[in-house]
Amino acid sequence: MTPEIRRRRDGDLPSCVDAMRLVHEADGYPARWPEDATGFLTPSDVLDAWVAVDGEAVVGQVLLRDGKHERDECADEEVDLPDGLASISRLFVTPAARGTGTAARLVGTCVAEARRRGLGVILSVVEGVGDASGFYERLGWRFITTRPAEWRLPNGDIPTMRYYRQPG
Repeated sequence: MTPEIRRRRDGDLPSCVDAMRLVHEADGYPARWPEDATGFLTPSDVLDAWVAVDGEAVVGQVLLRDGKHERDECADEEVDLPDGLASISRLFVTPAARGTGTAARLVGTCVAEARRRGLGVILSVVEGVGDASGFYERLGWRFITTRPAEWRLPNGDIPTMRYYRQPG
């Protein structure tokens, strides 16, 4: 069965945290487990949020956020990005739901909403963690640049972030 994509509700958050825990244990995403997992999924700059549900089970989720922070992180004299950007964030799909096109559908939902709002879309992924870069590149996302993250991994290393722009 193909999971249903719908707007996230407040009551979905405990199940989102459970699903994110499965992803973290399988893939190491998020790269460091947050002290406040619910807060990690509800940052103050969220424009909208969706979940993928299979019956009653949340099997994935994604956020559309204000893109100002990510734009500021990667823009410089070599990377010129316009204002009016949103960012895709906190995308994950549980291992059991992979291979169903769920992640691509969640991303497509974000892009469609951003376009409806007149916004372009950017995103960042941690280099070398899972196949996130390959996933977005297969969807046609355009690589922009890499930058050191503004945070550290549990071992103290500063990861490299890869930034992408929406296709088209």
